[in-house]
Amino acid sequence: MIGFPVLATVGAMTRRVGPWLVLAVLLVPAVVLTVARLGDPPWVLVVQYAAFTPFAMLLYAAALVVLLLAAARMAAGRARWATWVGTVLVGAALALHVAWFAPQLVGAQADPPRGATPLRVMTANLLRGDGRVADVLDAAREDRTDVVVLPEATRATERALDRLDADATWPHRAGRAGRDIEGNLVLSRYPLRDERQLGTRLDSLSFTLAAPGGPVRMVAVHPIAPYEGARRWREDHRLILDAVRRTEPDVVLGDFNATMDHAPMRRLHDEGLRTATEVANEGWRPTWPVNGLFSLGPVPLPRSAEIDHVLVSDRVAVLGTERHDVAGSDHLALAADLRLG
Repeated sequence: MIGFPVLATVGAMTRRVGPWLVLAVLLVPAVVLTVARLGDPPWVLVVQYAAFTPFAMLLYAAALVVLLLAAARMAAGRARWATWVGTVLVGAALALHVAWFAPQLVGAQADPPRGATPLRVMTANLLRGDGRVADVLDAAREDRTDVVVLPEATRATERALDRLDADATWPHRAGRAGRDIEGNLVLSRYPLRDERQLGTRLDSLSFTLAAPGGPVRMVAVHPIAPYEGARRWREDHRLILDAVRRTEPDVVLGDFNATMDHAPMRRLHDEGLRTATEVANEGWRPTWPVNGLFSLGPVPLPRSAEIDHVLVSDRVAVLGTERHDVAGSDHLALAADLRLG
């Protein structure tokens, strides 16, 4: 008969402790994301984790609901007062993340000037050359793309480009193919000049596009992924930043292995470069991972990190972006329709 009081006691403890356990589950990862976003953490796992910063809004919003329900059920006293303080702090953290995210959704860009030069660009990471080149070229031809950047292009990629007669559409080429992940090729309708490697561990290059409306300074990037070492990742991004400051490009595109919540990307933003999705007010558009190539145990990870970007200067308007699936790759191809004033 003593089982009933014991069960009642356990039930009461569960009702008291349960909300706080839920809060811990929600707030610990959210706070780590906030700290990572506020600073420039040196640890590889935190750098990788920061790629998922937008999810903190969902965590804080859920925690806010739990706190409000708990506060409403409590009698007046110190515990209720502490709960309301926690509610205010969580609400402030949520507001901070909303402020970080809001530029992607608000603030319409100015219309491109009359006679602005159209330029369509695309970046498509080919995952060690395993990405289906035909998918990329089909999408690029459909979008009437002028410049195609291919991080992780290999010699097999070059053979596929020849077999698919890519030169008929994009007769000009820069960069170089690699053996594994180091290659980066640029295909173009227009002549490419002043090609210069940036010195990143994976190929990144600056060049000038001789477009009909005048020269366009561009940079095609592929810094190393942070799991190869946070210090090396930062060094590659520093080289990209140096190239941006030196060449003052109109367009920077590629697989950045970073989101706009990472400190190196915020430094590029400080140089006057914005993502095409932000300029077009398209919101969060993750590009990795796809095709079930990464999983957590038996569960494939959903597309959840926006690490492929087209960055533009303030003289470039963006009419919109598109994403295309590439069989065999863990990235979506990202295309942007630009107008240069």
